[in-house]
This record gives sequence, C-alpha cells and structure tokens, in this order.
Amino acid sequence: MSNFEHAFDRTMALEGGYSDHPLDSGGRTNYGITEATYRAWLAGQRLDAADISDINPAIAKLIYKDVYWNPLKLDLIGDRNVAAEIFDTAVNCGHKSAVKMLQRAANFINPDADGLLEVDGILGPVTASVVNRLAERYGMPLLRAMNGEQYVYYRDLVERRPKDRAFARGWTKRLEVLSDEFGES
Repeated sequence: MSNFEHAFDRTMALEGGYSDHPLDSGGRTNYGITEATYRAWLAGQRLDAADISDINPAIAKLIYKDVYWNPLKLDLIGDRNVAAEIFDTAVNCGHKSAVKMLQRAANFINPDADGLLEVDGILGPVTASVVNRLAERYGMPLLRAMNGEQYVYYRDLVERRPKDRAFARGWTKRLEVLSDEFGES
C-alpha cells in the first residue's frame, strides 16, 4: 500500500460522509471535503458543477490526491505515518497550518539547534530532509509533537470562535485515535 493510500484510508475512516452541521464554518461537507473545495476542484478539472452530496469515495480519493497530497509534496516524506499525519492535519486545518505545525514539532524535538527549520508553511526539500531524518530516529516523539501542535491550533481556534467548541471533543478524540493507531515508531 502506498503512503497516499495509507493516509487516504485513515482520513476517510475519520471523516465519514455527508454533513451539514449548522456551526461548521466549512459549510456542507462530504468525506471531509468542503463545498468550496469541491467546486474549485470541479472547475480545475473543467467538469460541470455537481452537488456535494454526489461525492463518493472514488471522487474523494481523486480530490484528496489533487488538492492535498500533491500540492503538499507529501511524496517527499518517507515515513508513512508522518506523511499521513501531515495529510490529515491539512485536510482538517489547511495546508499551510499543517506544515507550520510539522515544522514547529520538528524544531521542538530536534537535538541539533543549528538544524532548526524556518516555520514558513512550505514543505520543500529542506523541511523534508530534516523531517525524514527525525522520523527515522524519533518517529513517535515527532508524531506526538505534531499532535500537540494540532491541539494548540484547535484550542486557539475555539478561543477565537466560541461556536467551534461544538467540535472540540471530536478534534481531541481525533488526536487520540491518530496517536493510538501509530503505536511506537
């Protein structure tokens, strides 16, 4: 199974199907894909507009690959669990935020103070090299640090937008599931 397949399967298990929660800032979603993301993807593919409820797992897979995996350059990340965590975080928090969380987490566990990453939200060759090196030696600490950064992101979001408190338990549970699933690296 490819790293993308692993990440996709894990995220699909967490996202579920169609949702139209009145407090969700993303509006209507299906398999974790917002209506705006779906419409932008359709336009980029030069396909006619369709209703978000029409998304099925095969279409979701295409969208996730085109909109999340490829733009993030996640094929540069060798560790499938780290790649899956970046992917899932991007789906839930956005591309740039996910990479910034990764960079902060890598800097936190990196014993080489001269090898710290610029926290710029860009997953390029320098970030990939440092992350791959750290993942080989400190896989689980890196994943835990990434989840810690994600928790802080969610906490700050709820403080800024109290309506999002409705999702806080689910987000926290999502972090537990990810940590438990990976086991020790």
